[in-house]
Amino acid sequence: MTPDQLALSLAPDAPEEAAVSGGDDPVVTSYRMHALYRAQTIVVSAIFSAIFLALIVLSVAGRWWGVFLFLVPMIAGLCWIANWWLRCVSYRVDLRERTLRWWAPLRSGEIPLNQLRSVDPSRHRFNTADFVSVHTGRVPVLIRRGFAEFVAEVQAAAPHVTVTSNRYSRMVERLPGSSGFRRDASGGG
Repeated sequence: MTPDQLALSLAPDAPEEAAVSGGDDPVVTSYRMHALYRAQTIVVSAIFSAIFLALIVLSVAGRWWGVFLFLVPMIAGLCWIANWWLRCVSYRVDLRERTLRWWAPLRSGEIPLNQLRSVDPSRHRFNTADFVSVHTGRVPVLIRRGFAEFVAEVQAAAPHVTVTSNRYSRMVERLPGSSGFRRDASGGG
């Protein structure tokens, strides 16, 4: 077996497999929140967690059982909110040639464009949109100015993707301020 035949036999069979690795798939466009969004979200979550932990310690040490019983549902809510803002909501999305790469403050992932079904308004919040994939489910992204332009680029790259906008996503495009849309973006998350 020649070296060329060996290289061909080790190459991925489908272009989707190469796209998921993300190695040489260049960034075409990018959509992102402001520069300090990730740090801000992590710091605010840590501050609120420390406050709730201090209240628990004070309530148990001081035998404030009424406060403790109040804090139990508050802690459950804090855990849900921390999961939502730190692991689920994306602050940056890059459109690559064959994939959509997204970043949340504590998690990231990729969706091959051939598996992206739609971009819909979120079922939970008016200011987020969901990138809906066949296999990975929904990836919520915060909407800001420039989102419509980014979604138009996604739809141009993947014409099978259906796009639905809501009133908020149309209104935010008319607001003053910087745009989250970047063409030919570079750099990591």
